[in-house]
Amino acid sequence: MEQIIKTIQDEIKQRWAGARPVYPWPWVHPAHVRVLLYAEGVLFDSGSQGFHGLKHVIATLRSSPWYWVKFDVTTVNRGPDPTAMQQNMTLDQLSLNANFDQVWLFGVSEGNLLSAAEQNAIADFMKQGGGVLATGDHASLGQGIAGAVPRAGQMRKYPAPPNTPPDYNSTLVKGYDGIYDFYDQSDDQPQSIRLRHYRLWDLFPRPFSRRWAPHPILCGVDGPITILPDHQHEGEAIIPSSFPAAEWPSKGGFQPRPEVIAWGLIKDPSATTHLGQEIGVVAAYDGHRADIGRVAADSTWHHFFDINLLGDPTLDPVNDNGFVATTAGQKALKHIENYYLNLAVWLATPAKQIAMRDAMWWGVIWTNKYWEMAATIDRVPIFWLGEQARDVFGRVATQCNRREWLFWEVLDPAIRLNLEKLLAEGAILPDTIEVFVLGSVLKKLIQHYGYSNERRSPGTPPRAAGVEKLLREATHEGLEAMRTHQEEVLGNSKLLLQGVKRE
Repeated sequence: MEQIIKTIQDEIKQRWAGARPVYPWPWVHPAHVRVLLYAEGVLFDSGSQGFHGLKHVIATLRSSPWYWVKFDVTTVNRGPDPTAMQQNMTLDQLSLNANFDQVWLFGVSEGNLLSAAEQNAIADFMKQGGGVLATGDHASLGQGIAGAVPRAGQMRKYPAPPNTPPDYNSTLVKGYDGIYDFYDQSDDQPQSIRLRHYRLWDLFPRPFSRRWAPHPILCGVDGPITILPDHQHEGEAIIPSSFPAAEWPSKGGFQPRPEVIAWGLIKDPSATTHLGQEIGVVAAYDGHRADIGRVAADSTWHHFFDINLLGDPTLDPVNDNGFVATTAGQKALKHIENYYLNLAVWLATPAKQIAMRDAMWWGVIWTNKYWEMAATIDRVPIFWLGEQARDVFGRVATQCNRREWLFWEVLDPAIRLNLEKLLAEGAILPDTIEVFVLGSVLKKLIQHYGYSNERRSPGTPPRAAGVEKLLREATHEGLEAMRTHQEEVLGNSKLLLQGVKRE
């Protein structure tokens, strides 16, 4: 299995070659994010019969295409599985807090398999900031190891519709033969998904000029991730009907709640009960805003299985050979791989979020763009520095990574709430906010840790606490610089109109 994964990993690295900078400085140490893939009833390599393994997901995470993070993947099966790194292990035997930052659950059984000790272990893990991904499939598949997990168990529907028509959730896209059949899940045509929109700030208040971004989980390096593998009988991602404080805590008067962040459309004519309806395919909960772990829930593990990604050539070696069979398929596959990578980034603990952010910043200030400005950095306008930073970030991460770590993770909670309120009300906020804050942060980092007349090479990356303090100071200074700039622009606009007589 390891050799197969290594081969897949090499192919993924070629597909993601553009995500690595051309300046791979050896002194940028990536954050290590520890991901546990925990299976029950699912083999990590199911061999030539069925292809329900997770080889491609494992290879994607291990490829670690971004210089600022390395994913350390551990595979554990609850039952016998010689393809797992560990087998016959329950959750309470794994020392979750000591060994992992997040747990991805791939289960088959219904009901509840978790003992009281296991439930306590996963609950404490999440209380300490650990992330959880819950998956399953039709009916109540996957409930056995995910249904009793705090918050995660309420973000998938149990029971979901069955695996038989006319009631199933079929997200299949019509195959090359012009009909819908089960094997279409193994071709190179994914389903399109509708994304939840999060409003961004606008330069002009025209209704049709409003900009938006998807949730960070579905924000890709090549744009929004608007596809996922299709499947004939998916489960369903949902949000609960109530949010008791004991399970859904608040902080600073704000209670974060889960959201469905993507929907799939049922177009298969055999699914007459739900034909034309949408189902939730991905849900997310940002527990970091209440000092607990984040949660993601997916409607089906078929979004991760090899049979949907690599195909099943025993069916039709031409049309059912997965996304790797065609150029268009490989392009789609990169978007889907981006989904896995985003999950691993977003679900990481708060401490690992800081480590990833700091590694990214440390790499950016030593790029060629900033190296060449070493002698004049104090004289370079902040907004110009910010423009260059946006360009660099766009090469090595998604725009949502940049926004998450620059604004949401650094801003004081009160300022963040005010900003979110203004965005929700459609208030006009200048587009320059981002470049001013980016420029201010880069300038301050370089002044403190970067270039000098005596030193033209990086030293040891600074401690996280020092960077955290610096980022908060720089963010506020950037916002203040933006305010001053806008006041000057407003004053100049008034001067421009002086003496103009209106008819």
